[in-house]
Amino acid sequence: MIHPAQIQWFKYPRALIWPSIFIVIAIFWWCNVYFLLSSNDTFNAYLNETIYENYEERIERLSYIGPLYFTIVPIIFMYTPTTILFICPIIGVELGVIANMTSICLALYPALDPLVVMYFIRDYRAFLMKKLSLTRSVSSVTRNTSITKHEEDII
Repeated sequence: MIHPAQIQWFKYPRALIWPSIFIVIAIFWWCNVYFLLSSNDTFNAYLNETIYENYEERIERLSYIGPLYFTIVPIIFMYTPTTILFICPIIGVELGVIANMTSICLALYPALDPLVVMYFIRDYRAFLMKKLSLTRSVSSVTRNTSITKHEEDII
């Protein structure tokens, strides 16, 4: 080691400072996404023309990904297992076989993340339901009825 006197920062109880830094950053990130990327009139007015020029779509019909897509899947399947895998040896907790769960969670994340996006974005969800034939189809039967009136009945 280059600075052996600095090792005290990585021993318990000072080692708890490191995860707390990441937790504070995660809270700030969540607040930014939730409060600043949500739908509001100013943001809509600013983006409406650009969205229409590029995609020929009105912004009122679009879903905002910020408030709808909570960062649940990445937190559960990526950040939490990885953080536990790195933090536990620092504070002296031996994980053993449980450490293999990190690899499983990291492998599941790329498969589950698009499913969440397809569920929350209305257009993706509607297309998927249509392709899988999960939408209700209402069939209507019309009958042709002809009415004949005689000239005497008209008077």
